[in-house]
Amino acid sequence: MEQQPQSMFTEAIAAARAGDYVRARDLLTRLMRVDPTNAEYWVWMSAVVKSERQRVYCLQSALQFDPTNRAALRGLLIVDERKPEAAEISHATPIPRRRVQKRRSSGLFKAKNLARLALISMALFFFAGLIFLFGLWRARPAGVAPALPTLEPTEPIVTPSPAPPTNTPLPAATRIFRTPIPTDLAETPIAFFVEIKPTPTQCLYITSDSHYEAFNSAISAFAQDDYEAAIEFINQVIELDPSMADAYYIKGEALRLAGQSRDAIDVFNIALKLNPENAYYYLSRARAQLQWRPTRLPEDFDNAIEIDPLLADAYLEKAQYYASERVWGAAEDCLLAAVEAGVTAPLVYIRLSEAQYTNMKYEDALENAMEGSANDPTLLDGYLALGRVLVIMERYEDATYPLQTYVAYRGDDHRGRASLGRAWLELGYLDAAQIELNQALMIKDNYAPAYLARGLLRIEQGDYAAGL
Repeated sequence: MEQQPQSMFTEAIAAARAGDYVRARDLLTRLMRVDPTNAEYWVWMSAVVKSERQRVYCLQSALQFDPTNRAALRGLLIVDERKPEAAEISHATPIPRRRVQKRRSSGLFKAKNLARLALISMALFFFAGLIFLFGLWRARPAGVAPALPTLEPTEPIVTPSPAPPTNTPLPAATRIFRTPIPTDLAETPIAFFVEIKPTPTQCLYITSDSHYEAFNSAISAFAQDDYEAAIEFINQVIELDPSMADAYYIKGEALRLAGQSRDAIDVFNIALKLNPENAYYYLSRARAQLQWRPTRLPEDFDNAIEIDPLLADAYLEKAQYYASERVWGAAEDCLLAAVEAGVTAPLVYIRLSEAQYTNMKYEDALENAMEGSANDPTLLDGYLALGRVLVIMERYEDATYPLQTYVAYRGDDHRGRASLGRAWLELGYLDAAQIELNQALMIKDNYAPAYLARGLLRIEQGDYAAGL
């Protein structure tokens, strides 16, 4: 059955937000073939293309079909590519050219005029500077409304003496994305608001360079989540070349994602017999084993790590198993081992922060949340991890900006709503706190932190019975 455009568009947005740009591009391309004049398709395509030039083209195309599209206008302003078109210039108010009568003058007259103009210019610049400084002094914040917060660096800033440049990275606290995304721009892909764009997640890790047309067809079908067709094509390759390990790997992945985990394990066994040194084969077999028996941690995660100590997904999924079992100490140890091995994936730092938050190691959790979020500001989980630990450390003003951004995109997450409500409460913005806490409890009516915060809110409002 052909997938409906709306569900396909929803899936494309989810893929883009998850960083799977290959999948998002494929879905959006298919949508554009059906409706090439849909501005929203062009806006989201601009967030997943590979180059800045392609992004600008997509945004300009969106404006061609919807000249008032706010997301496209915002995106063009951010990439600094918005230039006035000829039509816009023609509608501008013309400035009449001043008619000046030419006259001859002596060199002495010119010199006097030049000297006079120089003195006048110096005086004007001097007074303009005074007015500018006075304006800055008068424009100091009055403290009436909540200001956009910024994170202070974890250590004092020291101005060093001049020295040759080094490759030392800036601290995460100075690199982190500091501006909350307004709620009315939440439909704009977050990639528009940050300078860093993550590397798309690869769906298959293959090394074979096959000349079989069926092999390429299988990969294409796999990318479109058509696992039945992928299996059919890859079976043709296996008949032609039964020694190709990657063919069994692709078939195993298609079976696993189609929910046939037991069959997938058998196929991965064949792949590993043909190539026992491939870490991704072990990782995929571990995923299938975990899918088949969710309560047993597969040894293949460790086998994959032993072959490739930098394989971030193996650490992440092993830690996720521990987290699902609420063994947070083991999850933390697993992710610390990844960092010590040299893994630099931002999501590893974010998951490590979550484990340390649960283990009440708040200083460590804050440091790793900042590191992960700074290295990839498009990962929304980083904003939640950062905001929650700042709330528990009573740095409420700092907590509001990452939580506002998170809630703008993930408004259905009770944790983000409750944490933001607690921050607003402690800052004295009771109406804003009540809205967020009510929303949190509408999403999950047994979430204890939201009840605690709302009880404190009622007491702050003087309604002690309701607070109790």
